[in-house]
Amino acid sequence: MVDYAMAIHKSLHHGTDDYEVPEDMVARCAEVVALQEPPSPLVAFLRDPQLVQLLRPDKQYNARMLQEP
Repeated sequence: MVDYAMAIHKSLHHGTDDYEVPEDMVARCAEVVALQEPPSPLVAFLRDPQLVQLLRPDKQYNARMLQEP
């Protein structure tokens, strides 16, 4: 979404003195990219249908078992 906002800014200000993307947009883009890195192994796992199927048939772990001390 940040990349989209940067592209809109460039298209609106093409040929003007304000053509460069503001530094806060560039910084926000870097923040978003950094936030995507930690959950990437989990996302990769969830995108693999075979691995997700391994989770579904396991009836041993349920809400009641997790609540027991």
